[in-house]
Amino acid sequence: MSWLTALPELAPEPDAPWALLADLHANLPATEAVAAYLREQGLGRVVVVGDLVGYGAQPAQVVDLVRHEGWLAIRGNHDEMVLGIEPENIVIKPYARDAIEWSRQRLAPEQLAYLGALEPWGRLGSSVVLVHGSLVDSRKCYAYLYDLSLDLNIRRLRELELGPGTLVVTGHTHRPAVFEVQGDEGHSLAVPVGGLELDPGRHYFVNPGSVGFSRDGDPRASLMIFEPRHRLVRLVRVAYDLDRAVASILEAGYGPRIAERLREAN
Repeated sequence: MSWLTALPELAPEPDAPWALLADLHANLPATEAVAAYLREQGLGRVVVVGDLVGYGAQPAQVVDLVRHEGWLAIRGNHDEMVLGIEPENIVIKPYARDAIEWSRQRLAPEQLAYLGALEPWGRLGSSVVLVHGSLVDSRKCYAYLYDLSLDLNIRRLRELELGPGTLVVTGHTHRPAVFEVQGDEGHSLAVPVGGLELDPGRHYFVNPGSVGFSRDGDPRASLMIFEPRHRLVRLVRVAYDLDRAVASILEAGYGPRIAERLREAN
């Protein structure tokens, strides 16, 4: 059995459009706005590559929304920390630690059980790999995939013998990105607002950006749509009630720094 086939298969080989989401971070206004957009577009196939909770002030409501909508999901590092799974040799910022402790106290046993049942990785058929952080991290949750770590991930891609055309979907950075791999070299591509056709003979790393806690200077919710038949990915931004999300954090009384960063999208 190969590494790929050993991964939990969340759904069969994709043959219709999928919405790729990441880093909801307990931001209910943003998640509701994205859910409304997807319903309007008739997009019912949705996968979230981790971090349903953390930072935002409505973790229980976001978990319930994901469950109600029937979205598929894998586990991220904030989901793990809420469950008491601590990272090794990683310093957690005090405001993030406060958010984790605050969130844990507001999740019901069944919501914690749901998060605990999520896998830390998964796949859609044999062409789409789902990880929250990076291929180079054994936990799949705590390593970032960005320009400086791309070579390490390409090396790991080769070690895992993932075939041409494989799409690796990650989150964690809160920044939308597409990396194309040809041979042993990779480079970043312009984020595809209008759509980007993927070469079936190459590998790609795709990050849809963050629904609930953008860090690319645009405070709107970010997601991507993957159209398997046309090998196309496109970026979508969805406006939401940012003031409501910020106010909910401030009213919770634990995250002025988080509220500031949410508004500034950095």
